[in-house]
Amino acid sequence: AFAMKSQMWLLDPRPNLESIVDMVERGFELSEASNTPVMLELRIRACHVYGSFKAKNNVTPAFTLREAMENPVRDYSRVVLPPSNFVHEVEKVEKRLPAAIEYIRSHKLNEFLGGHKGDVGIVVQGGIYNTLIRALETAGLSDSFGETDIPIYCLNVTYPLIDEEVRGFCLDKRAVLMVEEGQPDYLEQAFNSILKNADIPTKVVGKAVLPHAGEYTGQALLQGLRAFLREYAPHLLKDDKQIDAISVPAEIQKGVANVVPQRPPGFCTGCPERPVFSAMKLLQKEIGKFHVSCDIGCHLFSILPPFDIGNTTMGYGLGWAGSSAFGAKADKRTVAIMGDGGFWHNGLTSGVGNAVFNKNDNILVIVDNGYSAATGGQDILSSRADNKTKSTNNPISRAVRGVGVEWVREVNTYNIGRMKATLKEAMTTAFAGPKVIVAQSECMLNRQRRERQ
Repeated sequence: AFAMKSQMWLLDPRPNLESIVDMVERGFELSEASNTPVMLELRIRACHVYGSFKAKNNVTPAFTLREAMENPVRDYSRVVLPPSNFVHEVEKVEKRLPAAIEYIRSHKLNEFLGGHKGDVGIVVQGGIYNTLIRALETAGLSDSFGETDIPIYCLNVTYPLIDEEVRGFCLDKRAVLMVEEGQPDYLEQAFNSILKNADIPTKVVGKAVLPHAGEYTGQALLQGLRAFLREYAPHLLKDDKQIDAISVPAEIQKGVANVVPQRPPGFCTGCPERPVFSAMKLLQKEIGKFHVSCDIGCHLFSILPPFDIGNTTMGYGLGWAGSSAFGAKADKRTVAIMGDGGFWHNGLTSGVGNAVFNKNDNILVIVDNGYSAATGGQDILSSRADNKTKSTNNPISRAVRGVGVEWVREVNTYNIGRMKATLKEAMTTAFAGPKVIVAQSECMLNRQRRERQ
């Protein structure tokens, strides 16, 4: 939907390392060829693949950053401001889109796999290709390496579509199965439109046999595949007994699920954020429950067992902004949670600044572990690191005081008693105005990395 609305091209490569790496390179080339941003989509299951690929040398740009800075180019026609933006809308359709289509077609970014004959075929988003092959293998129609007699049109580029390829693939087929995860069924609608305009009677079958929403698992695709073949190519169907012979029986699946240890998401062992929510849990036992607005980051694990703390979450750095509506006087103040990464991302302005401006009387707990921990431990403004290329050691407490917060406390997270007492003070104080608690302790994963160096 974002790609279609904004006229940005969307890549959805097959989940193997060579395809993904190649599509990244092709994506840059496609962007240059069409003067348009390109998005590359990876589904979560792409994280489970492994393999190898050949690395290439970096490509030297046509000019350096220094040259660009010293020789600025001004082109008003590139500025997004009326009336130029109306010209851009026309350019997207009349110039950029045709250029993108030509590049995708000539460089064969989409793939025609499987067999080359037959009156049925399968169209699949690239990211779901592996799951489709697993379903075909279970149905006895493919091997583990994707060798199948059924023609497959693999869309490594899901927008824009190449009408010529769509017509060519569907022309000699009675029906095609559209494997399109999610909704609405943009691809199914687009294929139907392309075929109708070309007077090609091929039936496009998608959501009629596959789930309208949710993840397309191997089992879901197997059921949809069999329903499709039952209607349009029954001669390809294997006997149910043959399918059962290579499928894992339900009772065994259930047994395996009971034996394999569960790995629910949660805080790392020794995580300095655990004591924050332990203290909050103890305070709730003492004064009762209160509304907690969560944020994006490791600290969001508080919303799961065993803490079960958190009523809402809106977005990265939006913990306090997400509870800004709770401005009425009440017996209990609300508590918002925010990480140091989210704080510097936008929480200082959208949360703290607005709370000061609106004279908010609620509480913000900023989890200050010294890094942007959830994304890999990158340094941020308040990191304690001696970073030679970045400005660090800028305290969060100084920043919030700088925008007008008067009630500020800094607490070591591992001191649960003091953490609880500070939370209680913030909850019960007669002071009217925003209250900020900076809960400090270093992320243990990053501390281990630091001390091992």
